[in-house]
Amino acid sequence: FQRNPGKGFGDHVKTYLFKHKGKKYEYLFIENAKGLMEVVQMGAIELHPWGADIKDIHHPDWMVFDLDPDTAVPFEAVKLAALDLRARLKKNKLESFVKTTGGKGLHVVVPLSGKNKWDEVKAFANDLADQMVEEAPDAYVATMTKSKRAGKIFIDFFRNDYTATSVSDFSVRAREGASVALPLEWDEIKKLKSANQFSMQDVVKRIKKKKPDLKRYNKKQNLPK
Repeated sequence: FQRNPGKGFGDHVKTYLFKHKGKKYEYLFIENAKGLMEVVQMGAIELHPWGADIKDIHHPDWMVFDLDPDTAVPFEAVKLAALDLRARLKKNKLESFVKTTGGKGLHVVVPLSGKNKWDEVKAFANDLADQMVEEAPDAYVATMTKSKRAGKIFIDFFRNDYTATSVSDFSVRAREGASVALPLEWDEIKKLKSANQFSMQDVVKRIKKKKPDLKRYNKKQNLPK
């Protein structure tokens, strides 16, 4: 992957300078379709943004739960986990949307107002993941240790950290079949067969029939106090 500047990028692929824990960083960013085309022309396939805008990198605009199943876990269990997570978020008065990752699992994404800091968002996500593990330890795990993830769904809340990234909506995946990470409506979960079932052709047909709901990206929500 690449997040730092290099030779050959077009004028619409820009760089952002910032400091973190005493070190200087320079990351790439794009803000329009021209920039997107230019990174594709440089060989980019997958896009993995982090959860904050360059206007304020200290306050994320969304919270992400990556439901990553072990290979032995049936996809139906992943769908149930996403619905479980949605219900828990609703109890905290937070609306969410679901997305296929184009791989094995699903993302549950919570749009935020940008008022909560990274550590607050990560702590909330961590607590929610721990609750799920405590109530269903045979189904869920919330640790990166791979030896503990056999036969379970890893509730990856670590996406909610400074400079951490997650796959973008509508990003093609660099794998056989070139599946797409696709945002869905919750009522589509029931008929969903896999997290990698949508090809580029499928997505083009889908968008022609129904334009994506962009309002979900602008919903302003604060974490409960």
